[in-house]
Formats: sequence, C-alpha cells, structure tokens
Amino acid sequence: MPTITCFELPAIAAARARSLLGKDFSGKNIVILGDTIFDIRCGSSLGVKSIAVGTGHASDESVLRAENPDFYFSDFSHTKRVIQAILE
Repeated sequence: MPTITCFELPAIAAARARSLLGKDFSGKNIVILGDTIFDIRCGSSLGVKSIAVGTGHASDESVLRAENPDFYFSDFSHTKRVIQAILE
C-alpha cells in the first residue's frame, strides 16, 4: 500500500466527500483543524481554511501563528467562536 502524505489528505477527503454527498468541496469550504504546524500546512496546496489550536504537546502559539492559519485558538473553551470560525 502506498504511503499518503499529509499534503495529499485534503484532496482525498474532498474526493470522498464528493462521491458520498454529490457535492464539490474546495477552498475555504474545507476546514483543517489541528494542533501542529503539519496540520496547518497540510491544506496549503488547496487553499483551505486552517484553524490552529494550542492544545497539543507541540503547540507553541508563536510557532503555530507563524504558519499563518486563518484562525488560532489557545483551546476550545470558546466553543461558539470556534464554530463561527468553521462556518465563516
């Protein structure tokens, strides 16, 4: 089985969603939410919305913000704001 990189995952997820739902998802209609620089980088080739959250063991705020995510949250305590960021 071939190895899939994190940079290929958004396109695979979009293709699966298209086949399951019959709708195209692209650009900011796709959201990558994660706590590492690799999560933030993984959607860059598709220009998807990235949401960084500082909850992981490798989640230094300045490092995550340096990746220019669309949104940054230190944690999920402000649930309404996180949901707004996803839906925005």
